[in-house]
This record gives sequence, structure tokens and C-alpha cells, in this order.
Amino acid sequence: MASVASLQDGEENVSSTNADNYDTGVVSPASNELILLFSYSEGTGSSTAVEPTITGGGMTTWNQLATSLLGTNIRASVSWALQVSPGSAAINIDFDGNSQRNCGWAVVKVTNVPTSNAIVQSATAQPGGSGTSNPVTLASFGDSTNNIVVAIQAHGEDANALTLDGTPSGYAELSQNNTGEGNRAQVSWNTGEDLSVDATYSSSGSRRAIAIEIDNDEGGAAATRPNRQAVAVRPMMRM
Repeated sequence: MASVASLQDGEENVSSTNADNYDTGVVSPASNELILLFSYSEGTGSSTAVEPTITGGGMTTWNQLATSLLGTNIRASVSWALQVSPGSAAINIDFDGNSQRNCGWAVVKVTNVPTSNAIVQSATAQPGGSGTSNPVTLASFGDSTNNIVVAIQAHGEDANALTLDGTPSGYAELSQNNTGEGNRAQVSWNTGEDLSVDATYSSSGSRRAIAIEIDNDEGGAAATRPNRQAVAVRPMMRM
């Protein structure tokens, strides 16, 4: 069967609550599904947006794939997990005691992937200054039918002005959310070799993009987008 990318249990959301860790809704991965967690956050005041530690989601082990820091307090990260016998639980995004002003995420599953080396390569683009374009360069694909999943983020004083109309041509949008505090993010996917994935923005601002090549089992297929789930925020209590 061909690989298919979709939201896992409809899980995409944002929280504008100050906290140092956040819980997604409960997710229930199937056996040998590749689970990708895209997260982005903004530190409060002088608090740095540190790299989050990911646990839960019915997975024993999470692996960091990519992380990108804009300045000192805005970060985007991608982690992944794949397990033969996963459980069912919320995913915890933990910033190790560093309070965040907001946090957004999307949980993407890719079905029918190899059980080893499912991720072939990834690349991050973060141009300096402001702009309306953000191409990500990938190396030649091992298989021209492999999938691409791309996450793009924009930051600016007016989040609504930085609308992400930047789904590259031919890509299907899986998720788009807005913290309402200057951060917007979008996740899309496509099948086939694309060595320069380019997103565009409706107005100039700080931006970044992360593109991932995923080994496709047997060619391409269409993606689906389930409904959203509710958010749970779990601030860490301090004595």
C-alpha cells in the first residue's frame, strides 16, 4: 500500500497560556505508523524558547529530527516516533521549567512506511531579516515517489497580516494555526521529488521552514484532514 499523510486523531492546536509544558489531546497511533510532532513556541520575556522534551502519545521513545531558534525566544521543532505496539495517551511538550508565552503543535501520521529508515532526509531554511519567500533545498531523492512533509512558520507583530498562503504548488494542507500573538504555522504534504520547496507569505516578516523526505512504500496517495481536538494545558507547579 502507498504512504498517506494525515493528522493523527485530528490533533492540531495552540495555547496562549503561559506554561512550561503543554499536553496535546489523546492520540492513538496504529502499529508502525510514523508519528511526527511539529511544535513551535515563544519564551516569555527573557526566558529562552528551549528545545522541548517530548514524551507520551503511547510511544516509548521520541527522537528529535530538527529544531530552529529565531533570535532567543522563538523556536520550531520536529520530533518523530514509530513503534510496533504503541499505546494511547496525550503527548507532553516539556520546556524544562522555562515558561513559554504560547505553544502550537500538529501531530501528523504517515502510514505504510518502512519500519526502519522511514525518514530519508530533512532540511531547514531560516533566512535572515524579513521577507515573503522561504525556499528549502533538499538533496536528490532516493526514490522519486517518496513523500514530502513541510512545516512553515511566520512571526510578526501582526499575526493576522502574516497569513500563510504559502502552501507550495501541489501540496495539500494538513494544519494551519495561529497563536494570536504573532506566530502562525502550517504543515503540508506532497508526493514526488521537490528539491526546492518554496513557501510564500502575504506580507514580509521573520520566517522559517522545515522539509522532510519520507520513504514511500509503494508510490503516492491522497491525504485526509480530520477534525480538531480540544487542547489541554498543564502548567508545572513549583514549590
